[in-house]
Amino acid sequence: HARMMERYPGRFYAFFGRDPRRPDTAEHFRRAVTEQGFRGIKLYPPCGYRPDDEVCWPLYEACIDSGVPVLFHTGTVAPPLDPGLVHPSLLSAVSRRYPELTVIYGHIGRPYWWRDILHISGSNPNAYLELSQWHSEASRDPAGFARILAEMRDSVGAHRILMGSDYAAGPRTTGDRSWYPGWIEFLQTLPDRGAEYGVSFSQEEMALILGGNAQRLLRLD
Repeated sequence: HARMMERYPGRFYAFFGRDPRRPDTAEHFRRAVTEQGFRGIKLYPPCGYRPDDEVCWPLYEACIDSGVPVLFHTGTVAPPLDPGLVHPSLLSAVSRRYPELTVIYGHIGRPYWWRDILHISGSNPNAYLELSQWHSEASRDPAGFARILAEMRDSVGAHRILMGSDYAAGPRTTGDRSWYPGWIEFLQTLPDRGAEYGVSFSQEEMALILGGNAQRLLRLD
C-alpha cells in the first residue's frame, strides 16, 4: 500500500491494518503515518478482540497524537468471525474513554445496528458514518434507503457522512450500469430525485458526502 501511494500521489491513500494483539503494533502504526503517509487505521474486532480492550488503547492514543481517524468494521460478518464484537455498545465505550478520538463507523452497522450507531454518534462531533455496502439497500429499495440516509443526515449532519464502496457482492445498484458507477449516480442524483422518495437533499450536502468530507477529514490535497 505504501508503494501504491508513492506510485499514485494524490490518487491513492491507505489506512494501516494490523492486529492490535501483535507486538509493537502501535509503533508500526506511528511510523506508517509519519514516514509513509498512511491516513488512519482500520480495526476489525470480529477477528477476536473487543474494541474497548486496553490492548487497543495505544492505537487510539497514536491516532489522537497523529490527528488521524480510526475506522471500525461495524457491519455483518461471516463465520468463524464473532458478530458480537462489532456491537455499537463496545464502540460507545471507546468514545467515552477517548472523546477526542475521531471514529469512523464502517458500514454504519448495516443492516441491523444502524440506529444504535446513530444513538451513540449523534452527540459525538468526532464520529463519522461510512456508507459502504449500503448500495445493496439502494438497489433493492431506493426509496427506503433514501429515507434511511435522510435520517442519518438529520441525526449527525451531512458533514459527517462518507460515501463508501466495499464491496460488489449482493444486488447491483439500480440501473443498467455496473454496481459502482450506479451507486455513485444514485447518490449524485438524490437532490433531483429525492422528492420521488419523500426526502430532500441539497447539492451541497451530496458534494460533502461524495468527497468533501473525506477530503477534509483525511487532509487530502
